[in-house]
Amino acid sequence: MANDIEELIVSASSGNDASITALAELAKTKEPSELREQAANFDFLFDEWAKDEETDAKRASLLLNLAEHDALDSTSFRDQLNEVVGFLLPPYIASQAVQRAIGARDTSVQPHEVVMRLKKLQKLRNGALICIPAARSWSRVMSIERFSATLNVTSLRSGNNNSIPLTSVFSGAYFFEAHRDVCDLLNPTAATLKTAALYRQIFGNHAIPELSEAKLKDVITSIVMPDCLTQDQFELWWHAAELQPAVKTAKRQVWDARSVLELYTLINPEQGKTTDKKADKNAKTPEGIELTEEQAAKLAALFTRIHKEMDGKTVAMLSEAIAILAIRNTPEMLTYMFSPLKGKVPFWPANASDLAISEKLEIWGHVPMKLLHSFIRATSCLYTPEEMAAFGCVLPLRSLTVFFDSLPIEKIASAIFNARELSSDILLYLWKNRTKCPVNLTQIVDMEHIAKALTRGHLPKEWASAQREIKKVLFEKEEFQKFVIDNADGDMPSIIDALQKVRTFQFGECQSLLVKLSKHSDELRERLEKGEGSTLIRKRPKTVEAPAVEVPFSSVHSISRLVKDLDNIINVQIPENVAAIKHARSYGDLSENAEYDAAKQEKRNLHSRRAKLEAILASVQAANFSMIKVEDRAVMGSSVTVKTPAGKTVTYHIVGAFDGDADALKISYQAPIGKTLLDHKAGDTVTFPDGGKYTITKVAPLPAEMIELFGKEV
Repeated sequence: MANDIEELIVSASSGNDASITALAELAKTKEPSELREQAANFDFLFDEWAKDEETDAKRASLLLNLAEHDALDSTSFRDQLNEVVGFLLPPYIASQAVQRAIGARDTSVQPHEVVMRLKKLQKLRNGALICIPAARSWSRVMSIERFSATLNVTSLRSGNNNSIPLTSVFSGAYFFEAHRDVCDLLNPTAATLKTAALYRQIFGNHAIPELSEAKLKDVITSIVMPDCLTQDQFELWWHAAELQPAVKTAKRQVWDARSVLELYTLINPEQGKTTDKKADKNAKTPEGIELTEEQAAKLAALFTRIHKEMDGKTVAMLSEAIAILAIRNTPEMLTYMFSPLKGKVPFWPANASDLAISEKLEIWGHVPMKLLHSFIRATSCLYTPEEMAAFGCVLPLRSLTVFFDSLPIEKIASAIFNARELSSDILLYLWKNRTKCPVNLTQIVDMEHIAKALTRGHLPKEWASAQREIKKVLFEKEEFQKFVIDNADGDMPSIIDALQKVRTFQFGECQSLLVKLSKHSDELRERLEKGEGSTLIRKRPKTVEAPAVEVPFSSVHSISRLVKDLDNIINVQIPENVAAIKHARSYGDLSENAEYDAAKQEKRNLHSRRAKLEAILASVQAANFSMIKVEDRAVMGSSVTVKTPAGKTVTYHIVGAFDGDADALKISYQAPIGKTLLDHKAGDTVTFPDGGKYTITKVAPLPAEMIELFGKEV
């Protein structure tokens, strides 16, 4: 068996998905001691994976299974486990600070505990209840501050707001859904105390994630002792649970829901309750709920009352509820029931003319695949076939294929031909479905449209993946390269001209791609030999080393921008650089390979920038300018008006370390002028770095609009 594991590891190191899946299954069933015998081979595998900077679901499954059984604990294993944590964290809480709190690289935290912490955060939602048994305290989760890795909570008893570090949360706190049944049991008296069976049932069903018997007892003990029961009374009450019938509470029906959260809870009664992870993953499509006209009317009234502004989690819950309601009811009933939501929820705009790729439509990339057909069925009740086709042109590839399967090809073709701009998702859809689409439609997949799609920036995550995929197939799939050449219909200059417009390619990639394409076209090769396309040769960029920076405080706005920069480096630029290196290697001799040298230099630059950003984000603290009290002295978060030597009046805004903007007179408190002004008051004369004498005439808080901007994420 050891040889079998070793062979699978070797195969997995070359990227064989089947071997990775098989290893993941073995990691669940084998004794940890057997897996530890292969520790050296696993380290080799993880070192190979670290080279390509990629993480996917199969690798994540293997790492989590190994961690759950504490089978490995080497540095390379923990590095890969940390990558998995970053890959699996929900985007709204993902940050370097949260990853550090989970502790994948902290040897004092056991690997199985890392997995438990990750699962807890994956299921945690705003509004959930948090219990700290040692303090006998219950609070409501208001938000997760991802930059500082803290939970903002409101005490259920006092109403006070507090911040709790995630490290403290992980060591002694438990989470529960904010279900009414849970809340009803939180403040019992000796006269109103329910049975232990009921407490076990309610708290067990609504724990996030599921709790062991011992932890469940710990939580319930903190509720009923010592106010209701003594220690001896508690033990009798607890162990008599099996003998006492549980008190049945009146069950509300789906159509009685008063909020999106309650609707989602009622429509998914088993959500999060199963302990069989494999069964949960392979769960069948829900059977749906058949409604009467009266019941549909109640839900229509609920949807009419729903507020237009809702957070991402509420949108996700509502989309799943809609999909389940659409399974068994007639189109007429669905139209009546869901019409109040059109123009109110972000995924159903009021007018087809408003359709555009944006974060508002991201839920289309998150609806579970088992519910996607019924979610599309509900959507089709609110739009005409022509509007549906136009709708499909702005959706992410994940839902695009299923979406277009419900429409006539003529409608799809008309919408694509009339689209102002074609996304990478549409181009990939046409390529992957080229055998069933008309030839005149697939001919749209030419270099001009590909270049425009690749140049498009600031795409939400759900669409950025297709942009990376089309670039990958363009460089690596000969069949796709031939397809693009054929669609040029002999117009080779159009290919060269289109590539000149792509500003996102790294050094050497245009030349590499032209060489690959020329292998499939004699005409293109002849044009390149004559010198056409020489303008695509770029000069090697100079490397500019950024100075070391000390980072105490900065605004939420600038920190979120740094996080996005880091995310772009890790998830976009480094994978693209890895591909560029592979392309350059394909030319053979590396001693005189300029493309290879440039790609390797770019790799050094990227990893240097990544290391500096990670160091900054590891220490930076978010500053809330609205909470800074500005009195008579200049501090960070104040506006300082000075009189220049020439007699002019200038107002400087002293801001955080990464908030500076010289044109807007926003000066970092770490900058020379900022340091000069700090701690001085009106009437003081200070010497600026230019040697001039400036007199401070006024110190005041920052303008309200500036404070508001700094408090928002990018």
